[in-house]
Amino acid sequence: MQEFGLSGKALDRLARIVRGADTARPDLAPEVPGLLAASLGLSRMYSDDNAQMEAGLFLYDAFYR
Repeated sequence: MQEFGLSGKALDRLARIVRGADTARPDLAPEVPGLLAASLGLSRMYSDDNAQMEAGLFLYDAFYR
């Protein structure tokens, strides 16, 4: 977020959740296990990385909102 000059309460909270899911730190936020489950589900739905990323963008957009 710093690299791109992004900030805001929603982004800070989402970043903490993503960090927890990426680093196996469910103690960072109660939503971490849910995001991890959703991410694993996407990886099982799509074998193509680009398709998975496109689907993931919709998911992250929904989480942000």
